[in-house]
Amino acid sequence: MRYRFYTAAVFTDRIFGGNPLAVFPEAHGLRVPQMRDAARELNLSETVFVFPAELPRHTRRLRIFTPSAELPFAGHPTIGTAHVLASIGEIPLERDVTNIVFEEGVGPVPVTIRAQDGRPVFAQLAAARLPEFGPPPPPPETIATTRAPAATLAFPARRAAVAAAPAPST
Repeated sequence: MRYRFYTAAVFTDRIFGGNPLAVFPEAHGLRVPQMRDAARELNLSETVFVFPAELPRHTRRLRIFTPSAELPFAGHPTIGTAHVLASIGEIPLERDVTNIVFEEGVGPVPVTIRAQDGRPVFAQLAAARLPEFGPPPPPPETIATTRAPAATLAFPARRAAVAAAPAPST
């Protein structure tokens, strides 16, 4: 069976800039070993396989693979997939703002797509679950007595732009 896929560059306004990924918009029938093989063959940071949603209130179900493993969630593939699906008409853009929900390994992921003249120009997601980096930090009095340097994690807001080009069918 043949499957169509698209390549896209996320967080950029030009092709071959930003973070690359591949999107298989209709992956129905593919099994995990085939998805792993395709992701390994394409050798991009992530390859997304799109399936029908399991719940009717959701838009699609995504499975995200790196060349070596499946991920329960990844930001740029989620945003890029929303843009690709909207660009090819799989997600109708009837207004300037379209809200969708993807099913991913971490649960439902809300995504907002903004459009101009019926074309997607921006996508933004809300994290389904906050990232987990390990045990909770020690109490402040412990930090003060050990003189450990304070660390801060900051996630600046980023505009997401995607340049998408269809890839040859495989």
